[in-house]
Amino acid sequence: MRRTLAPLAALAALALITPASAGSFSYADPKDQPANGGFDILSVSYSTLGKGTGKRYVPATLVASMTLSAAPVKQAGVGYIVAAQVEGCGDVTFSYTPGTVASGILGEALLFVGCGGATDPTGSDSQILTPKFAITGSTLTWSMALKALPKAVRAGAVLTEMESIVDVVEPAFGTRPIGVGPGLLDTATTEQTWRIS
Repeated sequence: MRRTLAPLAALAALALITPASAGSFSYADPKDQPANGGFDILSVSYSTLGKGTGKRYVPATLVASMTLSAAPVKQAGVGYIVAAQVEGCGDVTFSYTPGTVASGILGEALLFVGCGGATDPTGSDSQILTPKFAITGSTLTWSMALKALPKAVRAGAVLTEMESIVDVVEPAFGTRPIGVGPGLLDTATTEQTWRIS
């Protein structure tokens, strides 16, 4: 009896220290950039990390990942973008724009949130945040504590109009021209929605 309890106790202890995650969401894009796999989006996913399981799960971190056919290109003028819309907030956009002038000041990986900032006289209410960021092989991963985000983008918020882009960006600020459609290098989209949970 004691021999069977010891492994069960070890598993229970491991469950307490291992980050939990709720249902994740992903969408795929066909391999369509054979010339340079670093521009080719294969899939994009959203998930959360938190504590507890089942109905007791409490999300604490929003995670967005983009997987490419090959390692990303780390040069000024190329941007990797994972974007969605959230009702009551607008844009929620993770970006990686290496080598730009702005990335030397703000960081290469940013999170733009269209709400929750200090309202100024021009009516702007957006924020630029610095998420944790990592590149592992051909996967780019951004993560941001939910408590650092505006209330409209925390647990329960629904992400819609999801779009991921690899595009040519201007080398000073790493931005795309306003109103431009799909990325010149690759674009992945979905009409599905995902609730942060």
